[in-house]
Amino acid sequence: MCSIIRKYRKEVDSGIDYSVLQEDIEKELIKKLYGFKSIVKDSAAQYRPSLLAHYLLELGQQFNTFYNQCPVLKSGDPKLVKARILLCDSIRQVLANGLYLLALKAPEEM
Repeated sequence: MCSIIRKYRKEVDSGIDYSVLQEDIEKELIKKLYGFKSIVKDSAAQYRPSLLAHYLLELGQQFNTFYNQCPVLKSGDPKLVKARILLCDSIRQVLANGLYLLALKAPEEM
């Protein structure tokens, strides 16, 4: 994710058309991201960090599917590129925040 964002080399402005995200995997990822706050609350309330760890694992697996199915930088449509870049950045941030809560550091590159 970090590599894709670095290669983009542009600021992602707030004028993004989210309606261009039409692939099923894109919609699944957006729904998954929406559930982060709830997972964090449940994990803390139940003293079960495994809930958060499992959520992060699933998010990473879904991102991998998205990465293999949906070209981000080479999609052709500038609106779609911007929307997918923001989706990648949102996933990157949620993974980093979740790993931080588990006292782990997210790698910038592999």
